[in-house]
Amino acid sequence: MNIKKNMLFIIVPLALMSMVAIMVAHASTSKNPHKNLKFDCEKCHSAASFTDIRFDHDLTGHQLDENHAKADCLGCHVVEDFSRANEDCAVCHEDIHEAKMGNDCESCHTSSRGWNIMDIQTIHMASNFPAMGRHALLDCQNCHPGLPREDLSFNTTRGVECHQQDYLNVVSPNHITGGFTTECQDCHQMNLWQPAVLADHDPFFPIYSGSHRGQWDQCATCHTNTTNNRDFSCLNCHGHPQTQTDSDHQGISGYVYNSQDCYLCHPTGETGSFGDHDVQFFPIFSGSHANQWSDCVECHTDPNLRKVFDCLSCHPNPGTDATHQGMAGYSFDSPNCLSCHPDGTKGKFVDHDAQLFPIFSGTHLNTWNECSECHNVPTDRKVFDCLSCHPNPSSDATH
Repeated sequence: MNIKKNMLFIIVPLALMSMVAIMVAHASTSKNPHKNLKFDCEKCHSAASFTDIRFDHDLTGHQLDENHAKADCLGCHVVEDFSRANEDCAVCHEDIHEAKMGNDCESCHTSSRGWNIMDIQTIHMASNFPAMGRHALLDCQNCHPGLPREDLSFNTTRGVECHQQDYLNVVSPNHITGGFTTECQDCHQMNLWQPAVLADHDPFFPIYSGSHRGQWDQCATCHTNTTNNRDFSCLNCHGHPQTQTDSDHQGISGYVYNSQDCYLCHPTGETGSFGDHDVQFFPIFSGSHANQWSDCVECHTDPNLRKVFDCLSCHPNPGTDATHQGMAGYSFDSPNCLSCHPDGTKGKFVDHDAQLFPIFSGTHLNTWNECSECHNVPTDRKVFDCLSCHPNPSSDATH
């Protein structure tokens, strides 16, 4: 009897313990919804409240940002197995593009800066139309009016497709009557629509180089007739008053105070080269005076009278007097300089043969180069020397 009682004391507790273990195991299995989870419970749940769920998603290697960080766990995961997560945007987001743009939403949209903020410049760099300058500020619908239902394909990148009305409306200059191309990019830049760059203008008249570069803003600055770009004006821009301009051109044959004549003499827009000066008056673009001057006033010292000229500032005394000593009719003044040196070269004192001694004819022709070969005293041309060319003893022997 005692043995039976003792056995009961042993069997009953064991049975109870087994039952409790089975119940605990069953309860544990039935209450844990996660059948496959590699993280410990405390990684998500807190001891204060089992429903207070906080999890550092960076531990998975997939960082959540902005709105995704606020999303409910079950929005992307299934409770039985959190490793099963669908990263396809269309699972959570309605594809308003109706699958016409593919499934790579992040190529245009970002969750970090907001779903509707798109990096237009980066997106367009992968296309055949980089969105630069003012185009980068446009909304997609400006060029892609079919959005969001239609795809983003654009059949043309020609500027006139968007700016045709601008082309038709502009009056300065009138693009239609002026025969302007409809290839907008030939003249306009994406970064700055105005001023336009008329690359073929410089062959007619340089406005992107030379002295007129940066001196204008609009075509109308020079082309005052908006209906005919062949008309131009030089006078309203430069502000050359007629009295001053007339004075500057005094003595220049063919000068008329009008724009067409300005262009004839100044086709490059620079200070004119009065080419007729050499033939009509005195060679300054050829001969010994070529490249020896920079401005008209160096010789024409009276700005009100171009017939007045000065040679003496470049050919001063006493050297000039000494050089001309003994020459009949010489005087130290500019008109006399021109009368003996009409081509600007060293004068031939042709009267030397008749008045003094034949050096331009006879046996001494072409046997000398400088006056100083015979006139060895530069301050006295009456002094001359024959013996340097006819030395002894041969002269004594000959005589």
